[in-house]
Amino acid sequence: MMYGKRYRIESVLRLERDLHIGGSRRIEYRDENDERRERVAVMRARDGAPLIPASSLKGALRARLDRATEFLGEASEHKNGRGKAARLWMENAPASKGHDAPRCDKHVSIDRVTGAALENHLFEREMLPEGMTFAFAADWLSDTIDELAHVLAPLCQGICLGKGTSKGHGLLSLDIARLSILEISADASGEMRSLEVDGQTMAKLVRDINVLADATSGAEPGPRRIVVDLECEGPYISILKIGGDGESGACNVAQPLMRNGRPWMHPETLIGALRSRAAWLAEVVRARGADGNRADDVAMDDHKLAQALGGRRKVTSREEADRDLSWVEQLFGVTGWRSRLDLIDLRCTDPGSQMKLTSNSLDRVTGATRDGFLFARNAHWKPKFRATFLIRGCAPEQLDALLADIIKDGGGLELGHATTKGFGWFKVTVVKDSAKEPKDV
Repeated sequence: MMYGKRYRIESVLRLERDLHIGGSRRIEYRDENDERRERVAVMRARDGAPLIPASSLKGALRARLDRATEFLGEASEHKNGRGKAARLWMENAPASKGHDAPRCDKHVSIDRVTGAALENHLFEREMLPEGMTFAFAADWLSDTIDELAHVLAPLCQGICLGKGTSKGHGLLSLDIARLSILEISADASGEMRSLEVDGQTMAKLVRDINVLADATSGAEPGPRRIVVDLECEGPYISILKIGGDGESGACNVAQPLMRNGRPWMHPETLIGALRSRAAWLAEVVRARGADGNRADDVAMDDHKLAQALGGRRKVTSREEADRDLSWVEQLFGVTGWRSRLDLIDLRCTDPGSQMKLTSNSLDRVTGATRDGFLFARNAHWKPKFRATFLIRGCAPEQLDALLADIIKDGGGLELGHATTKGFGWFKVTVVKDSAKEPKDV
């Protein structure tokens, strides 16, 4: 099959958001307290370079294409007479030479009932950083490249893959400026030859890609889009590490998590805070009941699924989701059910000012300061963030109640480290909500 006419496509994939595509490998290590830990590693090639599997690229692209079977093929079912070969053959995408080393993000599991960190549930995950590039290579099996734009347009727009796409991770796009195509075919003697596609044909292909990308982005209303501003009303810190700084004399100094010289917030932090608030609202409604009285027969969020599905803790069909999931679980997801609320962008818009807060640990029995227990936090004063959400499908009406609760006076969200000590109290403002905008007639 590969002896027929084909086109060799090469370009570069660029990460627009941090990405984690894991394999089966776990890295064991010992932390600063000599406790045994595990780190979830990213998938790598034989030479150790990070790798995006072709199967992941193909699966993410298939979800975006209207004519996926025609371009990407269909699995063979000989008994039913089905099966179709793909016209686009993609290769694994290895990281470009001189790539940045993966970053290790620390996470801790949160008990959804109490909102507190679960003991012994600290874990690390390798993340490929935003801006990292990968070599893209594919073969287009056809006599012409007339329809190739239909396949490349979604890649140029950006596709999401890997873990945590609903939390803003895993967006990557094809660099159309670095696109090159070779025409490969056999001459009269049967010898294979390759010629670069002429400039006029390439220019037409690029125009077609841009037209299709613009048409796709404006063809339908799409999911509901909500943009919110998060303004901290005091100090904020998300901790990167703790150790002495040799300046203040503090033996334990909490260093902030930073990206590009600005304070950074884990997307999971924001999603977790929203889910916790939503679960609290659901419990308030459950406790009051429809008529204002307590309704003891309504299951509490996060226990309903385990009760209904016999502890399986996963959903296997849409019917099960509609029947057994609470609105919180449908909105934020559970195992086997993708969340309807996607955080597609979270970034710092104003870093505020840096500050160091020094404290001393107190003996709970005597009330006196403890010797050698001076510690400090390198925090940021009144930073601002902006978050963009997409709500897929039919959003539950309770979503509006959740938004109203966090933007009201006295509402807000508590994010980051030491929220019980006054850190990370954020005022929330809805900047844009597509559901509230006037519709064109």
